[in-house]
Amino acid sequence: MEFPAWRWARNFEWISRTHFEGRAIFLRNKNKHKLLSNLDIDTDRNQTDFQLNKCKSSKYTLFSFLPLNLLEQFRRAANFYFLVTMVLTWVIDAPISPESWLMSLMFVVVITMVKQGYEDYLRHKEDNRANRRKVSVIRKEVMTVMTSENIQVGDILYLTEDQEVPCDVIVLSSSHEQGQCYVMTANLDGETSLKTRFSTALTKQAKTTKQICSLNGCIECENPNPKLDSFLGRLSLWSCQEGDETEICALGNDNLLLAGTVLKNTKEVYACCVYAGTQTKISLNSKITKNKFSTIEKSLNRYLIFFVAILLAEMVVSTILSFSFDFEFYKGPDLYLFSLGKFLHFFGANKEAFLNMTNIKRSEHRDNLPSILGYEVAKDYPHAPYIQNEKIWYLDQLDEITFVRILEMFLLWMVLYNYIIPLSMYVSLELQKFIASKQFQWDYQLYDEERDQPAICHTSDINEELG
Repeated sequence: MEFPAWRWARNFEWISRTHFEGRAIFLRNKNKHKLLSNLDIDTDRNQTDFQLNKCKSSKYTLFSFLPLNLLEQFRRAANFYFLVTMVLTWVIDAPISPESWLMSLMFVVVITMVKQGYEDYLRHKEDNRANRRKVSVIRKEVMTVMTSENIQVGDILYLTEDQEVPCDVIVLSSSHEQGQCYVMTANLDGETSLKTRFSTALTKQAKTTKQICSLNGCIECENPNPKLDSFLGRLSLWSCQEGDETEICALGNDNLLLAGTVLKNTKEVYACCVYAGTQTKISLNSKITKNKFSTIEKSLNRYLIFFVAILLAEMVVSTILSFSFDFEFYKGPDLYLFSLGKFLHFFGANKEAFLNMTNIKRSEHRDNLPSILGYEVAKDYPHAPYIQNEKIWYLDQLDEITFVRILEMFLLWMVLYNYIIPLSMYVSLELQKFIASKQFQWDYQLYDEERDQPAICHTSDINEELG
């Protein structure tokens, strides 16, 4: 079964990637086959099987943490630049030790990895707390207490005052005479003012568990979507007796309680689950949110581009000056053997001694000379023709300037000038963010004495934006 996935289209409409046009939810998942035939519900167009109410806000698992975190870190421009520089120290003949550059980059990555791993560990703890929260559910016409993660779409929940709603539900009835109830949406939009929601017109008189269990019906509604202020659906009730008519009423956003809201000024509410787990509206909103960057990080990215421009200018100028005032000479086998012959002749050695010293007297040894010296030479050595340099008599020919040599010199200057990008600054920034997030949690003025709960910082990436 493919779960719905949502994205933001160009015309500012939510686009679903599921092949279902809607969903059909049966109250208490009872009399499903009878209702399907009587209400003429097309199971090919309407989804009838759903996931459990298991919340997940964490990014990583134990096995996916290392590859996903490394991929996320090296998507940053600064870390990717340092990685490329480190690789160049191995590829070209750089004066900087690759091992020392590797240790510096690893230190930066490990510090960030530890911080993000600890924050994700806190998310796992929060998910476990939410999934193991106790909820009263009607199962087999009996009130049962179970954990939130075992709630199924179609279950009827029994909620009491000050209880947090575990999933998106349709209000069937409440303790108020007119069927209204009140919720606080501070967890969603930060507003502490109470919002009024209403029971459905067909079920608001069912005030007891027995009356709720006598209901047989189906809720047909739209696919899960992130719109917090929109809901379209209808409720169909049928007694499951041949000849009885089906009662239908419309459902709207006024009948919907969102996950994360808190029930207030209402003793009890009976409600049916319509969206569960990662398909609740609040979960879908958290999925589509892009990675947030603080003002400081955005400023650093602009400064990084400025320093990279300076770096490129220095590399170009240095490369041009290198080929204008510096010379590299080709140290071929001609010069090597000629110099060796002159050296032996100075000490009175004859041709036989020269052949023995250069190990080319025997043909099999002479054939191995290229592999020994790393050059390709003719077999008539020790006769070594010497081509004198036009400018400097004691050097061999000037090496030819090619594109490969220019590129190698250009990258060499990149390695030498890479310290213009401050690697340590990113380590200091990550440590400062982590310490600031801990101080945010330690702040006594943000401590809630009634619930015995300090301030919770889910991420330290944008904590400097507060205030």
